[in-house]
Amino acid sequence: MGTPVDPQDPVQFPIAPLAGEALEKMQKSWRRADLNRYLRRFMHIPVPEMPDEVWSYERIHLDVGCGQGLFVFTEAARHPKTAFVGVDKSPVRINRLKERSLGMCNVFPLHTNVTPLLARLPDESLDGLTIFYPNPWWPVKHAGKRWSYHPVLCEFSRIMRPNGIILLASNEHFYLREWLTAACHHPRLSHLKIDYCGPVRCDEPRTHFEAQFLDRQQSLGEITLRHL
Repeated sequence: MGTPVDPQDPVQFPIAPLAGEALEKMQKSWRRADLNRYLRRFMHIPVPEMPDEVWSYERIHLDVGCGQGLFVFTEAARHPKTAFVGVDKSPVRINRLKERSLGMCNVFPLHTNVTPLLARLPDESLDGLTIFYPNPWWPVKHAGKRWSYHPVLCEFSRIMRPNGIILLASNEHFYLREWLTAACHHPRLSHLKIDYCGPVRCDEPRTHFEAQFLDRQQSLGEITLRHL
């Protein structure tokens, strides 16, 4: 599974999807992906439900691996009619988000693994889904943990509302290229079309990682997909 990567490669555009043998390896991985089997590891782990209050908002945005919640906190203040759900596996980071968002009715921090949460969402639940600087999982043996190979990827099209946006940002060229390949060729993502693929577009850092990368003058990129 996966192909060798060079973590030193700078992000450069334009990016072309993988082809040939590399594409065939990804397609083989997608065919073998078994979400039900993957979800068995969470059978005895409590997974919180989406808070009922979330569904009363006009729009719903979910931030995967929200960290201390800089993006969620900032965007929630700008868009009070949108519910922002921040999901993170770290109780420390989620507690930090809870502290920062006191008094903000449209912020919903959730301490959980995002995979079972995404898998149980109703159809057309989200208007926005953001994944900022995910763990690149450089070793080939861990490629299945990257989002472009992940078993829950098959749910992404189902859970997005019409015109909903999925944004993934990374400082890794190979990661963006694999994600672009998934967007172009994954059979379960046919209702998602590439809306943008290029350097990050932000007037100010959206996450603490992004702030660090920009301070180091690292090249960064993002890809947005729009649900038809």
